[in-house]
Amino acid sequence: MAGYKMPEKVLSPAGTVETTMPHSYLGNLMHCVFSTKERHKFITPEMQQRLWPFIGGIAKGNGMKALAIGGVADHVHVLLSLPATMPVAKAMQLSKGGSSKFVPRAEHGTD
Repeated sequence: MAGYKMPEKVLSPAGTVETTMPHSYLGNLMHCVFSTKERHKFITPEMQQRLWPFIGGIAKGNGMKALAIGGVADHVHVLLSLPATMPVAKAMQLSKGGSSKFVPRAEHGTD
């Protein structure tokens, strides 16, 4: 497997052979689903073409990786890869909060 390092065998101070892993790896994937206010069908196909890259930019700008983004008129799905130091609640706050600011106020039904 490319990039995989076999465990190393080292001699311990006690003279025994021990197996060690040279590095640690953490993979934290999160599938976020969030809806529009009151499940109104605000997210048109035209808006999706602008909203999906916008959400990807939010992720990238905050140290996350958006692996997949999609959805329908009343909700969004985002598959995020989170850094080890990012709490899930913070990732959700950034993704959902930032994307809600993208939708014009008139489309929320408020002026």
